[in-house]
Amino acid sequence: MRQPSELSYHDLQRIVQSIQRFLYIDRDDAGREIWGPDKEWSGADVCEHLAHILSLHHLVPEASRPVAGQPYPYSLDPIDGPAFRRQRQLLLNLATLAREGETYRASSVDQELLDGLVDLTDAITDQAHDKHSVDCLLEPAD
Repeated sequence: MRQPSELSYHDLQRIVQSIQRFLYIDRDDAGREIWGPDKEWSGADVCEHLAHILSLHHLVPEASRPVAGQPYPYSLDPIDGPAFRRQRQLLLNLATLAREGETYRASSVDQELLDGLVDLTDAITDQAHDKHSVDCLLEPAD
């Protein structure tokens, strides 16, 4: 069984396009294909289509076997160590100011560091495949 990380960008695009088309391409009254956001489909059909797509890309296990290691490994390779240390120090400074009831005005450099932390949080959520339902915490508050 191939791992998703072994797929090319082109293969990933084809997989997503296939899923989009399956879920949202519909036919109008004249029989022409249209994008239909309200197209109806059954869960069983969706599962069957997904299984077929995974099979086409050799992403299906060949036999039953134990899952080795962590099922969703985190890749920390792209993390910039010095920037991450600056981000951590900024968070410590913000925590100290908050405990002391002090206000804080972010510089452009600090804003960039904070944006990087938001991106990192999003990446961790994506890599966790919502294993811990973290994505619900990232939704805008009502």
